[in-house]
Amino acid sequence: MLGMHGTVYSNMAINEADCCWLLASGSTTGHGKLSEFAKHGRIVHVDIDASEINKNKTAHIAVNSDVKTTLTMLNPMIEAGDYRQWHQQVDAWRESDR
Repeated sequence: MLGMHGTVYSNMAINEADCCWLLASGSTTGHGKLSEFAKHGRIVHVDIDASEINKNKTAHIAVNSDVKTTLTMLNPMIEAGDYRQWHQQVDAWRESDR
């Protein structure tokens, strides 16, 4: 979970990612210190409730839809990659957060 109610390691992952597209679904994308939330990334906010989009943090791309429909459309466009080194880094943050 991200944000002020989330874990330290998840917030570190969002803020340290070199290419971050935060796909937020069913989220108001932050509470608390909003200027620091995903400050290096681009926010794609998918929500079935249009009133929630851009409520607290402006999305770079706003999608008023249910997440299942959106992910079904996006999945064929995703290219496979080798993210093992990144997963190891996130795992290390997770371990240090315990």
